[in-house]
Order: sequence, then structure tokens, then C-alpha cells
Amino acid sequence: SQGCVWDSFFYLDAEDGGGAGTIFAPAPSSKQDAAAALASFAPTRVVWHQEGAGVVPNSCTDGLPDPTSHPQLWKLAACYRMVEQHEREQGWQYTWVVRARPDTGWLENAPPVQAFTADRIYVGQPSVWPLNDQFALIPRHLAGVYFSAINSFYACGDGSTGGSGSE
Repeated sequence: SQGCVWDSFFYLDAEDGGGAGTIFAPAPSSKQDAAAALASFAPTRVVWHQEGAGVVPNSCTDGLPDPTSHPQLWKLAACYRMVEQHEREQGWQYTWVVRARPDTGWLENAPPVQAFTADRIYVGQPSVWPLNDQFALIPRHLAGVYFSAINSFYACGDGSTGGSGSE
């Protein structure tokens, strides 16, 4: 934690994992198995996704953005809403927000947060449209930009509007 105080929030889907399989491989696990696996994080909140909750598909005729990106972006926004709710309940805001997938491995320790300036969002190369979904280091005052990526789902590649998306 490098001298930082941190909380962890998980918005999980036991059936999630795309083509790579489920997060809790080798077989779909129970919520109890997941809770045991996440215990070392001492999560502040854990919410389980309900399929179809809030998903509004776009109507883009050009295929851009890819409709399969919607659930991932929606879940990302849902987790951020948990962070915002916690901040309201506590009466303060975090300085930084880190988005890290629980199924991502690390080859070495990250530099201390003090090595980063708070004027930009730090992400890797995009792996899933429209952003890298593996890791992001985000100054709190810019977090709304990153976590509202779901809104871009409704802007079609051809410039038209692909439906309503006030997530």
C-alpha cells in the first residue's frame, strides 16, 4: 500500500470472463468460494451483478462500437457508483481511484502513487474498446471521465446516435 490507505470494491459476475473462461477458474464457483478468494482484499463492498440489470443495447448499424463491450462498461460504471456511494456515506472523497481486474497478474510492484501527477489518467494500451480494462490509475477529480466510458457506447462509429444511454 506504500503508505496509502485504500479500500477495495468488487462488482462481480460469476459467469463473466468472455472467451477466457470464468474469473474463478477452473469451474464456475459459488459466491462463497469467491468470498473466500477475495478475503485477502478485505473488501469494503461486494455486489453481484444481475444479468440484464440496466443493459440497454445500442442500435448502431455499422457495428461500432461492438455490442459485446456494453456489459463490461456497464459493470465498470456500477462499481464506480459503489465508490461514489461510499464517499457520500463517509463525507469525503478519495484522492486516487485504481481500477484493477481481480484476474490480472503482476510481474513487479507498481511505483508509489507519489511518482504520478494528478493531471492525467494512467492506463495501458487499449485492449477492449474504448479503453484498457486491465488497470487504470485515476486522480479522483478525473474518475468520472474514465468510469463514464459507458456513455460512448451510444455514439456510433459513423457519427450517428445509437440509442439512449444515461447510465
